[in-house]
Amino acid sequence: FINIFILSAALSVVGLEKVLFGFVATYICGQTIDSVLSSFDKRRLVFIVGEHKNQKAIVDYISSELNRGSTLFNTKGGYTHKESATLMCLLTRRQTMELKRYLAKNYPRSFLVVSDASEVLGKGFKHWKNI
Repeated sequence: FINIFILSAALSVVGLEKVLFGFVATYICGQTIDSVLSSFDKRRLVFIVGEHKNQKAIVDYISSELNRGSTLFNTKGGYTHKESATLMCLLTRRQTMELKRYLAKNYPRSFLVVSDASEVLGKGFKHWKNI
């Protein structure tokens, strides 16, 4: 708000065009700073759908090699109606790449979905008290 006040006060001194450029520059700087700061908290939300027998090994890999927890869901395929397991976990970009390599090498028939999670709160991530 201080920038808006300063730019508005400068209107009579520098003219409308320069003040408008100032507003645009202020907006772009603010968006850039927000983007950089929020990138430190970004995680990847990963879902792996596969057979129950494979999920135990994948959970063990995530726990031991990536040092992350995971959650398993019992699921059923909508097309095949076959029972399966879906694993969910939150990883960094680097951990996501390591997991992709592991799956490609050991479980190439598994189904992987990766999505951005812009904010994660809880144990192992951002603490609730820091909000």
